[in-house]
Amino acid sequence: MTADMTLDATTRTAALALGDDALVLSHRLGEWAGHAPVLEEEVALANIALDLLGQARVLLSMVGDEDELAYLREERAFRNLQLVEQPNGDFAHTIARQLYFSTYQHLLYAELAAGQGPFAPLAAKAVKEVAYHRDHAEQWTLRSVTAPRRAASGCGGRAGRCGGSPARCSSRWRASTSTGRPWRRPGSRP
Repeated sequence: MTADMTLDATTRTAALALGDDALVLSHRLGEWAGHAPVLEEEVALANIALDLLGQARVLLSMVGDEDELAYLREERAFRNLQLVEQPNGDFAHTIARQLYFSTYQHLLYAELAAGQGPFAPLAAKAVKEVAYHRDHAEQWTLRSVTAPRRAASGCGGRAGRCGGSPARCSSRWRASTSTGRPWRRPGSRP
């Protein structure tokens, strides 16, 4: 794809900034390959990274040669948000960053897709991808918030520890959190 020289300077600056956001975060998420907590999460983060890389390619090509812009600029020439360049840290930090960024992207692309501007075609496709990214981060956030309580209640989220039924486990967990007392198996000692 070649640069669209009919775009005004403001649009080109916005395309560069949005492209840089997507490019840098795609590289950060790619760092999790081989290091995520579970194999399925490695695949999910790789897919999110590929979606972002695709967005970056379209956006950077609106400004100029995407390869030159991606690989031949000095680091100070990038216009990305500082949020996306933060080191991954632990998995929870990565998920928190992803939740913030994908929520921002979803709101932005929904507005751009509703318009008639040069970003509308990309935004119409990207808003669907970003909805998945946000949902993925929300689900992991909810898991990380409730996991310590499930573990403290004796459930641990495993069907085998709850009489074979995840539904029984979650109902016991809800009961223990509503009374303020941890759930104990019948006959167990306090």
